[in-house]
Amino acid sequence: MSPSMSVTQNNTDTRLLLYGTILCFPLAINYGLWFFGSADIIKTFTLYSAMLIMAVFFVTNNTRDFVPIKFYLGTLIIISLSSPTFAWDARSIWLFHAKRIWIDHNLFAPLDGYASWSHNDYPVFVPSLSATLALCIHAWNEVLPKFANVLVAVPALMVLFAPLQGITARLLCGSLILFICGGSILNGLMDGLVALYTTAVSIIIFSFWKFEEVNQHRYLWLTALFLMTSILGVLKNEGVLAIACVIMAAEIIGSLYGMKRPPLVMYGVMVLSLLPIITWEMACANYHVVNDIVGWPMFARLKSRVRSINSYQQILTILSLQKILLVPLVLHITTGRLKINCPMWLFVSCVAALYMIALLAIYLSTPYSLHWHLMNSADRTIQPIGLMLGYYALLQLNIRYAKQRPTG
Repeated sequence: MSPSMSVTQNNTDTRLLLYGTILCFPLAINYGLWFFGSADIIKTFTLYSAMLIMAVFFVTNNTRDFVPIKFYLGTLIIISLSSPTFAWDARSIWLFHAKRIWIDHNLFAPLDGYASWSHNDYPVFVPSLSATLALCIHAWNEVLPKFANVLVAVPALMVLFAPLQGITARLLCGSLILFICGGSILNGLMDGLVALYTTAVSIIIFSFWKFEEVNQHRYLWLTALFLMTSILGVLKNEGVLAIACVIMAAEIIGSLYGMKRPPLVMYGVMVLSLLPIITWEMACANYHVVNDIVGWPMFARLKSRVRSINSYQQILTILSLQKILLVPLVLHITTGRLKINCPMWLFVSCVAALYMIALLAIYLSTPYSLHWHLMNSADRTIQPIGLMLGYYALLQLNIRYAKQRPTG
């Protein structure tokens, strides 16, 4: 294997990238059908299509490298379908929105002003899929609708597994994901999905800057970028923030290293991928539903806290002491000292720094007690940073090991 492999080639398994991309289609179509008020039978058909794609994946591709992926996905499915929802946010926000959509047969049911404490402005991409699951069984319960999280997680998981070579690396990747955001995914929360899709989108965007293999399957990579970014934007409000951080970091590191710029079509795809969240925000504005943080009072709160050293200490201390950040951070520092792939290391460092700055601004402007807000959300909001640092550390170590293996 060429020593320049880490510079121009990443040996991504395009089969996994293809499966992940194909699976995004029925998930995205389901949301579109709810948005335009289509018939229930068509929505259920799209869900069955997603199930069929997953079944094909499990039945085919019986090579050794796929065994850990199938085992990991199978474990997630079994746990999700055998446990109820118990997290407060999952029950009172996401599944509550899903149940309202299912009862009213209307995607915009949460925008009627009822139960404003449930953050009615939050996007309803996953709740719409939960509602479709309820349509399939003509009933609502505390288990099956939560399975929507696992269905949405699968495309991103396949993208994350794709660049890793070998069974060991993929098993470690699965363990890392379970450690950082497994509970969030299985409990019906969105934060784990935001972490997965942020990391997946960052891998795709960085590949456009860094790896020549993108040119071999250009349309597949562009389609994956469009679908993954579109879904990330409508998972939760933080999704758009994550997209902005990834793009800014890619521009900064790409310019710093003088890397060849991606084709303009990539930027066009990125702009188009924001249409779903833009249309949702327009619907919120039409129904006069506003976010509890964003608005003119936000600047007053920010002004009152921005000069407080204690506020910074609280935020940075509580965020940085989360175990799901500390372990990946140690791995990240280790790979930095090994200097395996400096552009990749700096890229993920830049994304993490930008996202941390954004979290700092959000917490400084919170309308709630700062300590209360941190204690009830820090272990979730930090997940995108933790997963990115841990995943890229694993990827760089995998690249180093692949370079040292004999070519046979």
